Amino acid sequence: MSAFVAALPRQLDAAVLVVLHDSDGAPEALPRHLERVARLPVAQAREGETLVAGRIYVAPPDVHLRCETRRVHLDGGPRVNGLRPAADVLFASVAEHWGERGIGVVLSGSLDDGTLGLARIRHAGGRVFAQTPEDAAFPSMPTSAARVVPDGAAAPAGHLADRVVAVVAELAQLQVQGARARHEDNTGGGDCMVDVLSAHEVRDSGALAALGCPECGATLWERDEDGVLGYRCRVGHTFSPESLLSRQLETLERALWATVVALEERGELCERLLARRRDGTGERFLEHYRHDADAVLAQARVVRGVIDEVIRAAGSD
Repeated sequence: MSAFVAALPRQLDAAVLVVLHDSDGAPEALPRHLERVARLPVAQAREGETLVAGRIYVAPPDVHLRCETRRVHLDGGPRVNGLRPAADVLFASVAEHWGERGIGVVLSGSLDDGTLGLARIRHAGGRVFAQTPEDAAFPSMPTSAARVVPDGAAAPAGHLADRVVAVVAELAQLQVQGARARHEDNTGGGDCMVDVLSAHEVRDSGALAALGCPECGATLWERDEDGVLGYRCRVGHTFSPESLLSRQLETLERALWATVVALEERGELCERLLARRRDGTGERFLEHYRHDADAVLAQARVVRGVIDEVIRAAGSD
């Protein structure tokens, strides 16, 4: 991120909107950091403020950042890929409101947030870029994004800035020449996966996946958009495949640890009862507690082993 922002020139005929996933710390920490390296003014985005060319707007913690035609919009809508803010939300708004003039860039990050949004921008006629995985501290997002960016649209972060500047200059020239500003097919945002849809619209826009939403437990619907799979529930929680797998793993791990707790607590209770009833209790009852304690503690050890295997297997993917 720093290398990309630092390479942007002082005179840029475009607004730059930034989503960073790890932004739930001090609200002004990221803007201050980028301000130290950027030649453009940097500030945390505010609801309703006017987009101004040559400025960098940073998503605040725990709210989605969207851009309308001329203004910034912030909202606390459903998490996308388990994230808020999410790159897919920002990119979908760019595709909807800016069409051919939209540009999307995915830089270093984990999992696959941003891939579906880039597909939306490209479908709307905009330009999409991704950092080369070799140049990224966290290559997962750029690797996933490479599936939807055209050949030659991946480069180190600093070089991507030069390409974005060239596209901005090209778009400015086209606008001067009276080129159309929006793609003919980009007439509405109702089919964006990250827009909030009614339950009826969700059913009509995808196939029932027979999977539960990791956020709320509602049924997920699967949709293939420009070759990129996405999953969403009636509430609006939305996932790309890698993000859904990651959240399912978290849910599975929590469930398994809850099983360990339940088994070990039952074993501990049996041992306590066994200790208290040694005097005056028939051998039959003592044997029952002893057998129950041994059995559930052995089962807890098995589940602990399963957790270890699941985590190691996920880490090797």
